[in-house]
Amino acid sequence: MATCRRLLDSAPFQLFVLALALRLLVAALTANLYDPDEFVYLTLARAVAHGAVPYRDFAFFHPPGMLVILRLLNPLVSLWWPAARIVGMVVDSLTAVLVWRLGLQVYGRREALAAGILYAANPVALITSVRVLQEPYLTFAGVAALTVLLTRRSVWAAAGAGILIGVAVWIKYPALIFLGVGLLAMPRRFLPLLAAASATGILLFAPEAALYHRFWSDTVLWQLSRSPAAFTDRLRVTIVFLVLANPLVLFAQRERRLFLWMGYATGVLFLAASHTYYHYFLLNVPFAALLSAPVAVRLLHASKRQIIAGSLALSTLFGAGISLSGPNTVLVSSAELSTVARVAHYLDRLSRPGQAILGDRFEYAYLAGRIPYDDYYWNLQQTVRPSHLEADLDARAVVRSGGEKHSFPPGVVRYLSRHYRHIQVGTVTVWEVSNQTSHEG
Repeated sequence: MATCRRLLDSAPFQLFVLALALRLLVAALTANLYDPDEFVYLTLARAVAHGAVPYRDFAFFHPPGMLVILRLLNPLVSLWWPAARIVGMVVDSLTAVLVWRLGLQVYGRREALAAGILYAANPVALITSVRVLQEPYLTFAGVAALTVLLTRRSVWAAAGAGILIGVAVWIKYPALIFLGVGLLAMPRRFLPLLAAASATGILLFAPEAALYHRFWSDTVLWQLSRSPAAFTDRLRVTIVFLVLANPLVLFAQRERRLFLWMGYATGVLFLAASHTYYHYFLLNVPFAALLSAPVAVRLLHASKRQIIAGSLALSTLFGAGISLSGPNTVLVSSAELSTVARVAHYLDRLSRPGQAILGDRFEYAYLAGRIPYDDYYWNLQQTVRPSHLEADLDARAVVRSGGEKHSFPPGVVRYLSRHYRHIQVGTVTVWEVSNQTSHEG
């Protein structure tokens, strides 16, 4: 009983509970919204669970780590897909605890608790962790690596940190920033860190060796060849989610630990990407929280109850704001699940399990329990032609999202409208393609 009481009274446990509660609150407030990327990961991971091989059977524009994670979760996710969201929330809540531990190592108890709370209530962390995205997992692995590196001063600890960084990079390439942070934090132990990270990367990426050209084309060349968004749009997203979401960093001039500044400032590099999204900046939030912690301790004097109440109030306002802003916002990628559910219900009546659906997004087929047709929805501009529809396509229906103006070539849209019956569900168009064969997958 005493052990249980000590656990309940401990700062890590209470911080974890607070972080998870805030994420569940925001998840409930934004339950009708989703990021289209969520169903890319869910759909392709389901294909992997059924034997498909990434980069051979379908295109995937990131390293395979996220698909493997969701493949492991498939028995749970296949019963209820939001379970994947809950797992991500738990993982990100654990990251808040790791930020606390780093704060304890770098500063002291008060600053550590402030850093953990700042991470737990950060708007970037809140909205990213309630969705099925890569960043909560790679941020957890990267912060865990830094925690091991700083709290266990040995070569073996550096090697363990390197393994964690290798895993993070296997999920998404931007996790390489943790190598640079590790170099500045512990330069004397960088070699074992780098060696372990490299060895881990070689082992994890080894299965892709036989598909090297497709893997390189999908995960590197495709990313480099994307048509860039306007620089002003990328700059606006960077300012909002790197600077305005972490206002106390502006007052952290006294901090002299360069590895913290590097971890935060690398967010500027996302300006060089062809597109810049809100969830990219989750990698920088742990460093922003650590930089802001001493400032928060100096400026804010509040009781535990006031901190909890303030965190809940701010999270409620943030979640409500995201929900009220609705879909297709410029800053936070969102679409409405209610519309997709109506389309999925219609597809369920229109088709049988095992038949395919061609859509410019994966969520329609996924939620209808049908097979998504074609390699990847971003390829539709190049791969779908009217002749392709007649000669090769075995989809039972074709779905086009109203917000995706260029998801299908104009000729295909005109052809579908002339030859097939269609219905309109909100802004979504569904064409019923009759007399098609079953698609096994």
